[in-house]
Amino acid sequence: MIAYLEGEIVFSEVSKAIVKTLNGVGYEVSLAKMRLPGEQVRLYTTQIFRENSQDVYAFETIEEKRFFEILIEVNGVGPKSAFSLVTSVGIESIKTAIILQDTTTLKKAPGIGKKAAEQIILSLKDKLDGLDGGISAVKKTKSMDTPNNQQQELFSQTLAACQELGFKDQQVLPVIKELTKQKNYQDPSELLKAVLQGL
Repeated sequence: MIAYLEGEIVFSEVSKAIVKTLNGVGYEVSLAKMRLPGEQVRLYTTQIFRENSQDVYAFETIEEKRFFEILIEVNGVGPKSAFSLVTSVGIESIKTAIILQDTTTLKKAPGIGKKAAEQIILSLKDKLDGLDGGISAVKKTKSMDTPNNQQQELFSQTLAACQELGFKDQQVLPVIKELTKQKNYQDPSELLKAVLQGL
């Protein structure tokens, strides 16, 4: 099993690259973004064996690799769909979507339809506490401990408003986490105002 690669990019296209390791062996890997030939990389990888092929998916961090491996265990989620989820939606956003039962965010990833999104939520909603970092910490705060429908709607509306303003989930999620820990907000506009002041 190939779990880590360190070396030089010798060929790259939109979603694939060949990495030549220090011992001269080249591995073709799937990457989230195009890399330039000659670039030195350190990648965490997962090797997927199929009947007629072997694919290697590469990630920037060990957390992305581990979450990818969790996602491909979900019924109906294949490696390509799991890879697009991790690399295009992001771990924190996926965890937030699972907590809030937000299928819309999960469906942003190519290959993830409504049925697959619902299955991800169903399969992983009780497993977030065992995952390191990310938005799972929000679940443990007092205000988000057992989110009811009103809290879920408040969180979703605030996050959507921030996205429309051009902010990335990674920017606003830590702020929302801290704010909801300090106060139990009832109005999305009030929480949004506080988030914008905290950015």
